[in-house]
Amino acid sequence: MVAPAAKKISRNTTPDRILNAALKAYLRRGYEGTSIADIAEASRLTEETLYGYFKGRREIFLLLLEKTREQVIEPVIEKIAHAPNSAQAKLVAYVHGISSVAVTRADYLMFLIVITQEFHESNHPLRQEIEDISQHFKRSLEGIIKLGWMQGRFRSDLGLNELVAIVSGAMNGVLMEWYRRRDELRGRDLVRAIRLVLLRGLDDVMATETLRLARRPLPGHHP
Repeated sequence: MVAPAAKKISRNTTPDRILNAALKAYLRRGYEGTSIADIAEASRLTEETLYGYFKGRREIFLLLLEKTREQVIEPVIEKIAHAPNSAQAKLVAYVHGISSVAVTRADYLMFLIVITQEFHESNHPLRQEIEDISQHFKRSLEGIIKLGWMQGRFRSDLGLNELVAIVSGAMNGVLMEWYRRRDELRGRDLVRAIRLVLLRGLDDVMATETLRLARRPLPGHHP
């Protein structure tokens, strides 16, 4: 869980300016590559002034993590919960929910992706805090896929962990590509494309034919 030190901050305040500067710094350099001096400089403050608002880098990081939970995780989970009780509808809600926060809270969404990658297989004390946050999406996807199996709508020839990894990885990859190429890619078209790819890839009706095609040798390939 996020430490109690994570407290709410109103907009347009010096603490909020510090948080925004830290968020952008973490996106560029990661947690380990960002010092208090970096955050203070980006905030146009002295380190002494910054320490008047926060105890240190850890407190700033945990507060950003809490804001990520509030602004990224909770809206998506709520959207899934209010979707009709069909696996397809809830998968679409997952895609649309993440796509929506990608537009309104892009930096926080990318922050979650970046720090999850940075702390993967790390022994850092903050790793558990990050896993507690990121596991919400994983559990939601597991629930959607299990519902699809129960309703006979999603393919059952692949394991739960593999399907969750594919859906999550596809979304993360698309989001990072959009984040880098926002001037070239239209968000609406990208959302439609990933929605169709995921729905068709999971569809049990298409699974048998898809599996047959996937097992065909590549042109010029001789096993």
